[in-house]
Formats: sequence, structure tokens, C-alpha cells
Amino acid sequence: MTPLLRRTALAGAVLATVLLASAFALGDRPAPTAPDTTATAAPTTRQVVLALLAPERIAVLDLDTGAVVQQRLPGGTLCRSPLLVVDGRIVFVAPGRHGGRVMAVDASLRRRPHQLATADVVVPSATPGRVWLGARAPGSHGDWLVRELTIADAVSTRPPRTAPPLPILGVVSDGLVLGGHRSVLVWDPRTGRRSRATPGPYLLAVRGEQVASCGGRCSSALIADGARGRVVHAPHGARFVPSPGAFSADGARLAVALKPRAARVPGSSTS
Repeated sequence: MTPLLRRTALAGAVLATVLLASAFALGDRPAPTAPDTTATAAPTTRQVVLALLAPERIAVLDLDTGAVVQQRLPGGTLCRSPLLVVDGRIVFVAPGRHGGRVMAVDASLRRRPHQLATADVVVPSATPGRVWLGARAPGSHGDWLVRELTIADAVSTRPPRTAPPLPILGVVSDGLVLGGHRSVLVWDPRTGRRSRATPGPYLLAVRGEQVASCGGRCSSALIADGARGRVVHAPHGARFVPSPGAFSADGARLAVALKPRAARVPGSSTS
């Protein structure tokens, strides 16, 4: 891929986020029967969506032709939000005067992004075509006002309860995944209660009911679905990097980054 990126003048850019839609393909799902007035139809080619720094921008790479299209983002956007590919659109949170602005743009990047809602956090929903939004509730406690938004029509539904004042990391089928001090928690918006927790405060990936997390030096990761869990050890001499990974489409595989463990200096003391 490096020669390809070099030919398209993307060499040297800092890769911040890579988000793939269903085996790299944004156009695998059938086109909607009703006309879409806010965006063009999803492309039928295999594509990768990249978030690039210096300057901040979206780049869409066509894996079949090598063609690249780009669009600039307001400075500070990628500090607030990753780029999400939802229902053929790229969704992100851009900074605004009165909180974050949830923006969407067609994957062709032929139009400027348009605003869907106001929120500080956006994460993919467990339901296709939707996202969960989080905005800080008024007051000093810092609870989250959360709602689920359908991308196609920008219609949202809000549960009657606010979420705890913890970082919103993702969503599984039984609730929002929140970051705790020693574990990641699943909060059920229907009951307003924490339904379960997975040891390790660093979230690696979520899918369906599965939560993968690690803690401490991340020499091992725990994958749990609420009923059972299993421990996966990093290869000898390495550890997991506490950064976003991804489950495969069938949930049988987990892709995560590895980092060599720091070598001990001969003669050094731990006292």
C-alpha cells in the first residue's frame, strides 16, 4: 500500500484512524428503495476511510483503482471523535461554539458535511444505520444525556435516564460501554443500571455482546460476552497496545496492536 499512497501524494501523513466498513466495502448492502435527498448512493467499490493529520482531513482510498479523494476538517476534530462509517456515510463530531456538532458526509466526499445533531460523543450503535450520541447534562455531576440517532432520517430516541459520568467508549447489544477506573462497564439505558463489567480499563474492541479489554501492562486481554469470558495472552516478549482494535465480521477473530515489552537494562535495580 505504501507505493500506492506515495503515488497519491499521501506519503508522510500521520495515520490517526482507519475505519473499515464490512470487509472494506461500503457498498455491499443493497441501495435503499426510497430516494435519499441528503447524500448520494453508497459507492459499489471497495474503499478505506482514513483520518489524516497535518492538516486534519478525511481521505477515501479506492482499493481497486488507487484513486484518493480528500476533504479538510476543522482543526481539533480528530481530537474529539474518530471517523465512523455508518449507512454509507462518514460521521464525526466537529467542534462548535456551543458543544460538539455531529456531522455526516457521503463517502464520495462530493458534498460538504451537514449537521445531524449537537453532541459531544458519537459511537456506533449495535443496530445498523444508527449511532449513540452523548451530551453533558446540565449541572455539576457530569452525567450524560444519551440518545440513539438514525443516520438516514436524523430521528433520535432518548431513554428516560441519564448515563453515569464516565467516558462513553462504545456500544454492545445490552448497553453502552463506559470506562471505569479498573474495568469497562456496560450500562443498560432501559434500566439505568450497570449490567456487567469486564476487568481492565482499556477497551480494545466491541461487537454484538462481546467486550475485549486489558489492564495494567496489557500482557493479556479478556474477551467476555456477559455470560462467559476467556483470557488471551499476548505473544512472548510483547504486550497489547491499549488502543482500538476490531472483531471480525463473525466475531471469531480479534485484531489488536502489539508492542514489544521494554527490555530490562542489565544491572538495573527495581528497588
